Amino acid sequence: MTVPTSDNREQYLGNDSTTVFGYAFKIFRDEDLEVYLVEGDVQTLQTLGTDYSVSGAGNESGGNVTMTTAPTSSQTLVILRIVAVVQETDLRNQGAYYPETVEDEFDRSRMIDQQQQDEINRTLRRPEALDYWDAESRNIRNVKDAVELDDAVNKGRMDVRFSDDVITKTGSHW
Repeated sequence: MTVPTSDNREQYLGNDSTTVFGYAFKIFRDEDLEVYLVEGDVQTLQTLGTDYSVSGAGNESGGNVTMTTAPTSSQTLVILRIVAVVQETDLRNQGAYYPETVEDEFDRSRMIDQQQQDEINRTLRRPEALDYWDAESRNIRNVKDAVELDDAVNKGRMDVRFSDDVITKTGSHW
């Protein structure tokens, strides 16, 4: 087998009625999936066996996640393949050679590569030849209050500072 897709995530908008959601990539066991419900800025990790079940483990073309309760229309369901970063196969010198065992280990390694690439793609990055960080038009949250002169500043601190400057210079708010 090969790993024919670079996808390791699926995302669906809830509609208050659908409970079965497909994933189109191979997993080795049910625990290789993490399922999140996202509502606004809150993501909640769901519990296998309580909040959802999985079918299709070992199937090259994927399978389904069945939710116990349908996600609401204000929720997004995210299915991620998260393979443990371990080597589970021990190949012995002069031992039996099983091509399927070796192929599964190569597949697992490629899945880990894809999972790590997905994480890298979601990070703050710096263009190759430029000297700044590019948030790619995304918000950056939870920035602490600045301490040093060249620290990043959060909006709350800027609003207070700007308001103080306007009051000081004009004697009133706009």
